[in-house]
Order: sequence, then structure tokens, then C-alpha cells
Amino acid sequence: MYTIILVSSSINRQKILNHFNFKFEIDMPTCNEEEINGSSASEIAQKRAKAKTLSLVTKYQGKKAILVGCDTVIESRGKIFGKPKNLLDAQNMLLSYSSTSHNVLSSIYCFDTYTGRDEKALSISKVFFKSLGKKELEICLSNNEWKDVAGGYRIQGLASYFIEKIEGSYYGIVGLPIHEFYLAMEKLLGDDLYKLFS
Repeated sequence: MYTIILVSSSINRQKILNHFNFKFEIDMPTCNEEEINGSSASEIAQKRAKAKTLSLVTKYQGKKAILVGCDTVIESRGKIFGKPKNLLDAQNMLLSYSSTSHNVLSSIYCFDTYTGRDEKALSISKVFFKSLGKKELEICLSNNEWKDVAGGYRIQGLASYFIEKIEGSYYGIVGLPIHEFYLAMEKLLGDDLYKLFS
């Protein structure tokens, strides 16, 4: 029986898998994702997801485990956003979304420590914001929802008041595209995947 290890400190990703009654454990990546860059948002997201996963390979080598690393990056008006460094950084990110759309890229990298096989996937979704005034920015930035999340907002939080529509994967925008995750697990585990649904 395989153990699925979510290599992430993200509460949102943990909540998604719990919501779908998926059996998994949690371990923290040992790499510094902020040091990993690339020439595009998709390259950055994929490189960071892979680095998180592979940072724990030695720890689980030879065991029947599948390590799952994820990363989410925002692309807005030609700029690439990760997690805001401070309140002003988050405010500038939100201002760039006003009256337009931006892309949310969520990457998954899965590695089977027993066989050495891997699977990867990238989800790209589009989020459309209404025009944001001063009061609306204050609402978005209240309760510290901007902290420790790519792009400075949570779609399941207060910012949802101002999101007109989305195109793509809601769960990808939250941080773990569940459909892509399922397909990757199916390729690695086959019918054994269904034993992991509680």
C-alpha cells in the first residue's frame, strides 16, 4: 500500500484533499522556493513544484510513497507574482488585477520513491476582477488574508466579492488542481488509487 505525502505547508492544499476524503500525510519541503526562478510563470511554477517534491526524495527513498509537490504563481499585466513580501506588495498586486483578468498557474509534480516514476501537470486558469476602489482594497487586505498566498488574495476569501468570473479550475486557483492531481495519481497507481479514498 502506498503512502501519499503532500509536500506542502499550505493549509489550503490540505483542506482540498481532506474535502475529497483522500488519504494522505504531510511533510514540509526543505528547499527555498524563493531562490528558484525562470523565464516564465509556467517555468517557475513547474520548477518550484519539482524542487519541493525532490527535496524529500532521500528521506523516503525505497519506501512505497508518492511525494506530491505543488506551486502556484500569478501572471498579471506581464508581471509574475508569488507570495507578497508585505502589505504594500499585496496592495500593488491587487491593484494590477483591477478591471482586468490575470492568469493563475498551479503546477503539480509527483514522484514515486519506490519505482522512480514521476508525473507532472500544469493548470492555467483566468480570474476576472471588477474595478477596485480604496474601500474594496481595504476589504481585500483586511484579516491578513494576503499573507502566505500567491498573488496576495484567496479566491475563497474576501476577494471573492470582487471576482466577476473565472475560467478554468477553481481548485487550481486555490492551489491544488484536483482533476490534474487525480489524473497524475491514476497514472502512477492504477486501480490502487481507489484504496486511498476513505
